[in-house]
Formats: sequence, structure tokens, C-alpha cells
Amino acid sequence: MIKVLYFLFVLSGAAGLIYESIWTRYLGLFVGHDAYAQIIVLVIFLGGMSAGAMVVSRWTTRLKEPLYGYVAVELVVGCIGLVFHDVFRLTTGWAYHAIYPHLAGSWALTAAKWGIAAR
Repeated sequence: MIKVLYFLFVLSGAAGLIYESIWTRYLGLFVGHDAYAQIIVLVIFLGGMSAGAMVVSRWTTRLKEPLYGYVAVELVVGCIGLVFHDVFRLTTGWAYHAIYPHLAGSWALTAAKWGIAAR
């Protein structure tokens, strides 16, 4: 049983790296540069890990089976990954038509790109 868990943890980590590279590619198209996209993804990824660790550390001691909590988190992340493409298309389409024309040529366009990409 423990070998199966090790395998699933490795598979989970690999899926996380795949998601990270895909999200970086998508956001590179949106913000206009791969380096900016990598910064955004890393900040969100590491910030989410630290915030999640802080929140989870407060109530994991009360869980009788913390593995079930981990499975629930993995399931939620997997579902987010499944709908990411559609959400990305809707969000970028809205931004290109409703926000970009009004902010063209100003510093606010860069701020809007980064803010939308971070959400």
C-alpha cells in the first residue's frame, strides 16, 4: 500500500509541474512575455503553497485521516485544471474587447494584464 502512495505522490508532483508549464505558456500569450508569465506563475504557486501550509497547519492536527484531506485538495486542483482552458478563453476574450482598448498606451494596461493573469 505504501508503494502505491509513493507512486501517487510522484504522479501528483508530475501533474503539478505539467500544469505549471501549461499555465506559464498560456499566460505568456496573455501578458506578452514568457518571463513575466513565469514570474506570475511562480509567485502564485509559491504564495499558494505558503498560504495553504499556514491554513492547513491549524487544523490538520484535528483530522483523523489527513490523507483524505490531501486527496480532496488534489481533486479540486484537477478539476481546476480541466476547466482552465475555457476560463482562460472567456477571460482573455473579455479583456481584449472590454479592457485593452480603453487602456492602450498607458501603464494601467500592464497593471491590468498582471492583475487579470494573477486571478
